[in-house]
Amino acid sequence: MAEQKPHASDDSGGSNRLPHEVQSIKPVWRSFVGGLKVLMVVDADNRPLDQFLAVRDHALGIVQSEVFENQLEKEWFEANLQPDVRAGLIAEMGAVPRAFEVSQATGSAAEQKGWRKHLLEVSSTVVESVKDFFSNSNNGYVKSALTLLKESVDIYKGW
Repeated sequence: MAEQKPHASDDSGGSNRLPHEVQSIKPVWRSFVGGLKVLMVVDADNRPLDQFLAVRDHALGIVQSEVFENQLEKEWFEANLQPDVRAGLIAEMGAVPRAFEVSQATGSAAEQKGWRKHLLEVSSTVVESVKDFFSNSNNGYVKSALTLLKESVDIYKGW
């Protein structure tokens, strides 16, 4: 079965939406990165981590930019992957912000601090998965930006 490409409407005026699995990656990506922003905070007990704020801000700035998101979206639709693989990646990215919300709603302050580290570890894995998804891309921008993001997440999970 040939993969569908996005287009606004057919001749009858109806919508030709893609199956859920191959819809835009942008909303899920924005939610995932929003969760990272909350997780990648400086702990008052770890002042040396302040020295990495510029690294974090630079990486987050790139992956939240319109240029990055548009290139991510373009490569998302050009990638030759089955819908179930796409759905798995969407599920993986979507789980992180939901897990953070659950940790905030159900844990004590001490538990939340431990969960933060675990969620950063999971987030690092998710960024690596997204990078792997785009590993066959001829455009190094997305891969390079994802490498910067993963390294930034790794710095914060290590403290």
